[in-house]
Amino acid sequence: MKITFIQVAIGLACIANILRADGGGTGCQKKLTKVCPNWESNEKDCLSCVKENLKKLEPECTQQKAEEKCTNPPTTPPPQPLPPALPPLPPVPPAPGAARPNVILFVVDDQGRANIGYHNPGNVISPNMDKLAASGVKLSRHYVFRWCAPTRSALMTGRLPYHVFQSGNYVSREMIMLPAKLKQVGYATHQVGKWHLGLLYSWMTPVGRGFDTSFGYLAGGEDHFTQFQKNPKTFGCVGVDLYNSTSPAYRRNGTYGTYLYNAEIQRVIREHDVTKPLFMYIALQVMHAPQEVPESFSKMYPSPKYDNDYAIMNGMATAADQVLGNTTSALEMKGLWANTLFIYTSDNGGPAGQLSSGHSGNNWPLRGGKTNNFEGGIRVNAFVAGGFVPKSVGGQTRDGCVGCLCARRSGVPHTRHCWGMYACVARVIVGHKCGWHKHGTSCMFPLQGVSAMRIEQLRVTIPPGTSMAATGIQPCVPWLGLMHTATFQPASPESMAWTCGATLRAMCPSPHVLRS
Repeated sequence: MKITFIQVAIGLACIANILRADGGGTGCQKKLTKVCPNWESNEKDCLSCVKENLKKLEPECTQQKAEEKCTNPPTTPPPQPLPPALPPLPPVPPAPGAARPNVILFVVDDQGRANIGYHNPGNVISPNMDKLAASGVKLSRHYVFRWCAPTRSALMTGRLPYHVFQSGNYVSREMIMLPAKLKQVGYATHQVGKWHLGLLYSWMTPVGRGFDTSFGYLAGGEDHFTQFQKNPKTFGCVGVDLYNSTSPAYRRNGTYGTYLYNAEIQRVIREHDVTKPLFMYIALQVMHAPQEVPESFSKMYPSPKYDNDYAIMNGMATAADQVLGNTTSALEMKGLWANTLFIYTSDNGGPAGQLSSGHSGNNWPLRGGKTNNFEGGIRVNAFVAGGFVPKSVGGQTRDGCVGCLCARRSGVPHTRHCWGMYACVARVIVGHKCGWHKHGTSCMFPLQGVSAMRIEQLRVTIPPGTSMAATGIQPCVPWLGLMHTATFQPASPESMAWTCGATLRAMCPSPHVLRS
């Protein structure tokens, strides 16, 4: 049937008349909100405003329709409460002969590849990090997500961010976190510092997800000295974000955050019951924006050799280094170090460029930084150390990529979720032996998969405003797997997409394994 221009015009006119007849429905409500902002709160004021501004309300609102809305304002039903958290996991006896090491997961926020001494000697002061990395195993190809919360969600769940926290504002309660599993087999579990994995309900907090205690902040960033959260979009208001296990940490704010967390780490170790193995997740606020550090640290980077931004950013790295040194000293004094697995990582690359928060991250010689998929954004400093690491591998560097092939051979339940740290820690806890040999084929962590394999990087030029779907390219990040094209937004006219080439297919032949 052929539709003429006249028929289309008549149809549009009919629709317009219908809208005028019923006052425009939602259109009237929007116009009323614009002209009379407080119309829902007071009927008398609303009627008066309608009478005075009737011409401004037309044609979306007739007088009758507007007055009806004044006398019968819409009511918003209260949100349905979310169901309660899952019950605690029942205790499980550890496997006979299980190693049960103490596990310290130490995360420095937004640390760039060259914001550490052993990658930038003479320009970054981090003696404790350098010494510990030299005594353990450096992981030179350790990949994470391009920004913080998805990486943290993977650390805590053993699942790919694609299924946990690539979008949204909390981790689903159905996903059991690592501290809950460790607590199930008798570990004491503690969290210090940044959380950023949910804060709307008590079950989303660290204690609600399996930690015995926690002390830190729940959002993604705040003022280092006051602990004020200044972004009203986060909480709906401006206020202090500092939480102590199950309640706000009243009257404890007002000190540089790194000092607060250092003191809490010392307390936890000092009061720890040595008859239990210890798991502590230390997630420092430094080096995240805002760029703030006590002058005693920034002065270590004097002008004119270093500018102010450099001095503050790397001063934060030095502050983190002191916390690390204090932590290892406390573990040694408590007699825990000989059986400790110390895991060090950053959550993403350093923020680089004026548009990035904290913009002074240094990822040299890698390209890019936080929030993009260049290696500067996803390949970070990482190492493992401690008395639990065999002396035979101390001082070595592993440069293999994480591969699903290795995870599938590990025998760990749910090994389709390719997250080496979680898989290996789980194997150690339940009593399986974890391979430490060169190619790491019996365990993904800490050797980072098969060192003979590499992920091919292909740079693709994408014109501004062009979607990935239009290019016909399926983006694929090494340990994230295939990504929906709709979620991949190039940050600049030239961006890089990871493509699943022959090398990656050889490691993970089945696409569904990558996407698990």
